[in-house]
Amino acid sequence: MTGDPHGGQHGSPDPVGPAGPPDLPGSQPNRPRDPGLQPERTALAWQRSGLAAATMGLVLALGALRQGLPVVAVLAAALVLATVTLGVRGFPSGAGRAADSMLAAPALRRMVAIVVSLAALGAVVASTAVLAEFS
Repeated sequence: MTGDPHGGQHGSPDPVGPAGPPDLPGSQPNRPRDPGLQPERTALAWQRSGLAAATMGLVLALGALRQGLPVVAVLAAALVLATVTLGVRGFPSGAGRAADSMLAAPALRRMVAIVVSLAALGAVVASTAVLAEFS
């Protein structure tokens, strides 16, 4: 036994190698990419993210109302509305998404801005609640 994990001789090249099997005669090495279900999985993931952001905004709006911060509650409700609108109309769908992934970039930036804004409003509500406890 030579210690070769493939059972061959030392120095013999691996027929499969790290890049995969060699191209077979008649195969099409430059065929177009088939995205399969990846665009649909991505769309579903963003829908879940949008739902989570909308839920967070509603909880934040209710918390702001309980803390006596109606302006923050209205801002949170507006961000929830923006999240729902973006989820329904903002992301490209179907062949447009599969053809060019850059179409989703503006929608992704808006979603990130909404989530960051909700986090900032959440910090305002939380700090108000903490300050109210110590007053």
